Amino acid sequence: MGQGQGKDLSYEIEDKYECLIGKTVWSVHKGKRKSDNLAVTLFVFEGSEGREQEMKAAKRAYVRLKTFRHPNVIKFIDGMETETTLTVATEPVTPLEEFLRQKDGKNELEISWGLHQISKGLTFLSEDCSLVHGNICLSSVFVDQRRPQTRRGVWPDFYLLNPGLKPGVRRNRRH
Repeated sequence: MGQGQGKDLSYEIEDKYECLIGKTVWSVHKGKRKSDNLAVTLFVFEGSEGREQEMKAAKRAYVRLKTFRHPNVIKFIDGMETETTLTVATEPVTPLEEFLRQKDGKNELEISWGLHQISKGLTFLSEDCSLVHGNICLSSVFVDQRRPQTRRGVWPDFYLLNPGLKPGVRRNRRH
C-alpha cells in the first residue's frame, strides 16, 4: 500500500460493517491483501470540504496506530494517505457491536475478560502514552476474529481504536 499519492490500493475492500455507519469517522470494511489473500480490516476515511477537523483527527490516529505496540491496541499492518483519503489496514477484527449481535451464550467470564482487556488498553494509553481515549463505546472497541481457542484459552481478544485521542494531563504518581 505505501504512503505515496497515486499508489494503487493493494487490498481488496470487501463487506462494510453497517453497524458503524454514522458512529465513527471511519468506514470499516473486511478486506484482503491482494498479494497473498491475508485477511485484514480496512479503516477508510474519505475527506471532503468541511471535514478538515475530522481529517486531522484521522491522521493523528493513523500516525499513533503505526507506532503503538500493545496487546490491546489494534495491530497496524499498512496504510495509504492521499490529500483526501486515508486507508489503514489492520489485523482482522470485528466491531464489538457486531460481535455481541452474532455471539450467542455469552457468559460472565467472557464479558469480564473483555472488560479486563479494555481496561488494560486504557491504562496503557493513559499511563504510558499520556493520552485520553475519550470515546469508549461499541464503535471504538473491536474483537479479534481468530478462533478464541487458538489464543489465550477460550475468550477472544478485545482492542481499542479511536480517531481522536487527546493528550492527557500528566499526574504526579505516588509510589
